[in-house]
Amino acid sequence: MSYKKMLVIFMEAKKAEITKVLGPEYGELYFNEEDKQELLALSEENAMSIYVLINMHIKRNASNLSVVVCPFCYIAHYIANDSCKFCKYGKRHKICADLHVRSNYRDIIIESKKRGYNLEEIFSNEFYCDLIETIEKENL
Repeated sequence: MSYKKMLVIFMEAKKAEITKVLGPEYGELYFNEEDKQELLALSEENAMSIYVLINMHIKRNASNLSVVVCPFCYIAHYIANDSCKFCKYGKRHKICADLHVRSNYRDIIIESKKRGYNLEEIFSNEFYCDLIETIEKENL
């Protein structure tokens, strides 16, 4: 299986968790068909590099929905050599890091706090380690 597809599976698993906790509208805010197509349009070499970086950060105890587990942050910063303001994901969902704009990412954070959920617990390092193990077992 390709690394592009593995990145899609990774994002779909995170979307599924958001959907389970907050509902399908929030899952769709996090990852949609256009996002999937952007990942599938990557070169296999770039997809592998992104996957390796995400995996490295997970092994270093990454958790939550941070930039180190976001393929789109790697695309914007390392592949496109741009900053967040030119991020294609950010154009679709509003820039996550822009404090002046209410992004879909912020909506997910705010809604989860309103409902009493801790995203750091939901997206724990254990969650990511298990996810990577499953992806690799089924796809490598």
